[in-house]
Amino acid sequence: MDKKTMYIAVGIIAIIVIAAVGATLVLNNNGSINPEKNAKIVLLKKTSSSPTFSPMDKAAVYNGSYPLSRYLYLYTDGIPNSTSSVYKWLNYVLNTSTGQMQVQDAGFYPLQTVDLSAMRAQLTMGNTNSLTGSFKEGGSTTMAELTNLWAAGFKNATGITVTVSLGGSGTGIANFINHAIDVAQSSRVMSAQERTNAAAAGINVTEWKVAVDGIAILVFKDNPVNVLTLPQLEGIFNGTYTNWNQVGGNDQSISLFGRDSASGTYASFKDLVLVKKENYASSMLQFNSNALIVPEVENNAGGVGYVGIGYAKEATGTAAQTLLTSFVAMATPLQELDFVMGNGP
Repeated sequence: MDKKTMYIAVGIIAIIVIAAVGATLVLNNNGSINPEKNAKIVLLKKTSSSPTFSPMDKAAVYNGSYPLSRYLYLYTDGIPNSTSSVYKWLNYVLNTSTGQMQVQDAGFYPLQTVDLSAMRAQLTMGNTNSLTGSFKEGGSTTMAELTNLWAAGFKNATGITVTVSLGGSGTGIANFINHAIDVAQSSRVMSAQERTNAAAAGINVTEWKVAVDGIAILVFKDNPVNVLTLPQLEGIFNGTYTNWNQVGGNDQSISLFGRDSASGTYASFKDLVLVKKENYASSMLQFNSNALIVPEVENNAGGVGYVGIGYAKEATGTAAQTLLTSFVAMATPLQELDFVMGNGP
């Protein structure tokens, strides 16, 4: 077999294997590739004359051009020293090859280098003889899948069990202040009042940025509205607009789906969108997790809701499409191997 034939054979075999693996990974339970999804992500712009951005644009989320960007946090009592289980946990979470890799697996964005370096520098300043052995963490449901990934990987790496409870960021922070858990996870910044309450309880609040999120706006897939301005989004969620034809859509009543008041996403969205500090529309149905909002939007032609980017990727099938695209990209150099070797026509 001459070299040209051999390279062609190797390339074809590699492409077949890669395609098979890629197809297997994106198959859902009924065996279809990229199954039809009933929700889509709406793009946002700050004003009618501003550029349009998507939460799928990592750079826009990082630099704040996407207007609903935020950090995800952990909170501890002081900075744990190197003998502590909590130190080991933070070291795992802030490691690019472990916890930050799992941030991507959960559909969020890892910390940028400057933030990661700052957090790791803070970790070297341990000042607390914190606990050893298993410990408890709780709070944000937005971070549920991510924290479970961390906990499983951390258990495998260290043998230490992290028991995770949910209930929302506010609940987690309250439990942290009441010494019911050791670490709080939150999709919003701890408030000044919460910090005061923590100090009164003898807690030295230490904040850790652990991931980056872009809150995504989901609508029913056949809704013709593809872009909203922040004022339009505010009008939708404060009840000013009740029909999609008021923001360029069909004559269809708007159905609002959001988080409950214990949620960090509820608070973050309110701070970022309801800039006049008004309340959510009384018609908004509230849920205690992102996962419950998705099917509501998928099954309602007038539906609109807000969720963390990881949940939006899953709801729209973007993660599967991205995965398949990556396999095609991997195949491309193999297909071009003959030309690289100078054996092309």
